[in-house]
Amino acid sequence: MGSDSEHSDADSSPSPSVVGELDARRPVFFAPVASDSTNLETSLSDVVNQEAPLNNETDNTNLEPELPDDLIAIRLKALAKKKITLRRDILGLSHQSLKAFIRDDSQKLYGDEPKDAQVEAVAALVHGHHTFVLAGTGFGKTRIAEMYHNLFQPYQKSIVVVLNPLDSLGDNQVDEKGSVGVEHKKLSAINLTQDVLDDALAKRIISGAFEFVYLSPEALLNNRIFRGVWFNPMFQSRLSLVVVDEAHMIYEWGLVANGQSKSLSSHARHRSERGIFRPSYGNLCERLMATNGTPLLMMSATCRPIAIEKIIGSLKLYMGKVEFIRAELTRPEIWIVRINMKKSISSSEDLADLYATQEQTPDCKIVPTLIYSTTRNLTETVLDVVNRACNPIKTNNAAFSTFARRYHSQTGKFDQPDIVNSFASGVFPVVSATMALGLGQNWKRVRLGYIPMSVDDPNYKREVERENEKGFPTCICSNCEPESSQWLIENFKRMTTENFDSIISESPTNIASLNPPSEVCITEKDEVVWVKESGEKPLGEILEAFMQELVKKFENLFYNQMKEYSAYPPSVYFGIKQARKIAKNVTILTWDNIEQLIGHEMIPGQMEMLVKDAETFRSGDIYQNFVQIQQNRSAEIERNAYRLRQEKEAEESKKLEARKITQEDAARKKIETSLRVAANSERNKSSSADDPGRRKAAGFN
Repeated sequence: MGSDSEHSDADSSPSPSVVGELDARRPVFFAPVASDSTNLETSLSDVVNQEAPLNNETDNTNLEPELPDDLIAIRLKALAKKKITLRRDILGLSHQSLKAFIRDDSQKLYGDEPKDAQVEAVAALVHGHHTFVLAGTGFGKTRIAEMYHNLFQPYQKSIVVVLNPLDSLGDNQVDEKGSVGVEHKKLSAINLTQDVLDDALAKRIISGAFEFVYLSPEALLNNRIFRGVWFNPMFQSRLSLVVVDEAHMIYEWGLVANGQSKSLSSHARHRSERGIFRPSYGNLCERLMATNGTPLLMMSATCRPIAIEKIIGSLKLYMGKVEFIRAELTRPEIWIVRINMKKSISSSEDLADLYATQEQTPDCKIVPTLIYSTTRNLTETVLDVVNRACNPIKTNNAAFSTFARRYHSQTGKFDQPDIVNSFASGVFPVVSATMALGLGQNWKRVRLGYIPMSVDDPNYKREVERENEKGFPTCICSNCEPESSQWLIENFKRMTTENFDSIISESPTNIASLNPPSEVCITEKDEVVWVKESGEKPLGEILEAFMQELVKKFENLFYNQMKEYSAYPPSVYFGIKQARKIAKNVTILTWDNIEQLIGHEMIPGQMEMLVKDAETFRSGDIYQNFVQIQQNRSAEIERNAYRLRQEKEAEESKKLEARKITQEDAARKKIETSLRVAANSERNKSSSADDPGRRKAAGFN
């Protein structure tokens, strides 16, 4: 094993007193790592084995306190191997020459011209600056880390760590790394989900087996094995870049940590869909900054100025030390339409008006659609609603439906990529999902934006001026063009993959040729709405008498057929409770639905007897008179209710009229008072103007 001087710079070594203090607090934590695999494995096992147990409240003996991250960083700097760097010819380039070199290198990798903001971001990272990229979805922020990583030599085994708020995002990124650029270059990548990381995998990560390592804040902060990986000198020497994807999540985690999120109900609603929120996530800076000079790349498409300020403060950085790359956040190609809901959001019934039946529009011609819901349960509700609209006779929520499927954080790990790939390849057109699908995916995401409520809003005016200067197309959102948006919603059912581009264009050309959806008559079996009856309490006089008659007739039928065979009395098979249910629902009782009310037939002839007795009772004079009395009572109640409403409305009208008269009198008196005060003021002014003349005429100097 080599000496410390062989693995560290002389000017970066801590003083003997600092090293002695660290050794006194914890005699052994890290050992210098040699290049051979045997010593590498020994070093890693030492780190893992000496890590203090987490959450061990049962054994409080001989537990040494863990070293803080900043002190570990000092020791890491003392023991670290020489950190990999870019070639000297790259580092020696001027800024403009460096940008030209990055542009050429990217063009070789991807086959197309990189964007200026992408090149600026990579150049800032080459200079060792922490970089914050603000760009809309679809800009190509993911390419920045790939472009920077491509500048290193393969033998250096450069490692890029990407922090994701959700495990499913890492899976998506790992899949994309399998084919990068025009030559389909394969970048080795791994997503460290909950049960993936073990000692054997940790050794592979340290040895540089993976170029991109994706993990969640949970793994970065609380995973014992990865903590050993993170502070391993060999790993730190290969760590070339740390990426925080969806950096605005640091702001939300910081709110949780500071207790400022109590009013943000979205944290509770979306907790399972947007990642695990813990207060410790607001303290990511201690871990992210302990990297011995590795640049930090933060990326986001939705960061307000206050969020940027809080993120920089949370990471203990300074605005002047961070390079900001600002690209276009506006998405002029997106048409935002606000629809006033007629039904509750929990029912999602408004979606039923947007889809035609399968006969009118086959599944293969439906426009690809993502429907986002706030909870997993709502995704199921949405699926039911759109399936009923598409096929009213038969609802199909099958896992292999060719119309719609759902996606959320608890969708199986094998089903998630299957759903994504099937949707992208056109197997089915509609996905009912939570934000687990949209967060960070390379699709057009659903975003919450600032929508002004008035054209006089100064923010609105400034944005209009900016868009006009940049030559943006005219906005056709539901605020700016309500008529066009209303027309779009009315014709949504008629929209297909064939006419979609024409329908959303400013001048539709083939709308006249579209046939409006034909009216489809669907005969559905009416669902019986039973009157709830427990059978515990007596009914009215007439219905109670009918109930007793049913019980007696069943007893006679029972004794005639089952007296010698049954060990139980007839009330066990049909008693007062069942008879009262029949009496309460006698008007809707039929051969087809009686079993829904009282269950299956217990003895031969039971159902026939009960239905015939119900029909006889229903057509008899006693029941008809009873029904007439009930109808008269209901009509009387309606008349009284109408009369009371009329009286109340008349009383309210009188009160409003009286209040109006009072207000008018008060206004009139106020005007009269104002006129009187004005007249008095005018007279006083006239008197003051005439006063000097009178004083002179009286002989006063």
